[in-house]
This record gives sequence, structure tokens and C-alpha cells, in this order.
Amino acid sequence: MGYALVAEPVESEIEIERLKYRQKLMRVFETVIERGMARGEFPMQSAEVSSACIVGSLFEALVGPLARDNDLSDRQRLRQVEDIATFCLRAVSGARAD
Repeated sequence: MGYALVAEPVESEIEIERLKYRQKLMRVFETVIERGMARGEFPMQSAEVSSACIVGSLFEALVGPLARDNDLSDRQRLRQVEDIATFCLRAVSGARAD
């Protein structure tokens, strides 16, 4: 499903809708980052750029690690999702890896 949402070749009308969806999703993350900076939870950064990077990372993960191996257990898939979320939080928080 992730491949269909992100990367499957489609007609231009559908691609336009994909772009609108990405822009809306970026705005959600941009708002979260802006609020995090205002509260001192995230370092100052370009919320616009950071949100675009997060959305790009999420979409790549949908067609990469999460889509590649259909033999993964639910527990293994959950671990991958947790790894992706951890990556995104580290990216905006400036926290170092453990």
C-alpha cells in the first residue's frame, strides 16, 4: 500500500493529489516543529525544511524497509516503525543516538 501511495506510476491528476497530500502532511509536521521550538523542546531550525525532510524520510521508508520484506512478523514491523519515529525525533530534536 505504501508503494501505491508514494511511488507507483500514476496519471498526472493523481500525482497532483499526491503532492497536495504531501504538502498537507508537511504542514502538520511544520506545526509540530514550530510548537516544539516555541516550548524549547527542539532547537531553532527551519521548520519548513525539517518537515519536508521528515515527510521524505517517511515516504522512503514506506517503499523501502517497510515494504521490502513481506516475511516480517508484526513485532518486527512495529520495531521498524519505532526506528523510523526515533530517527525523525532525533532529526528535529538534535538528540544524539544512544
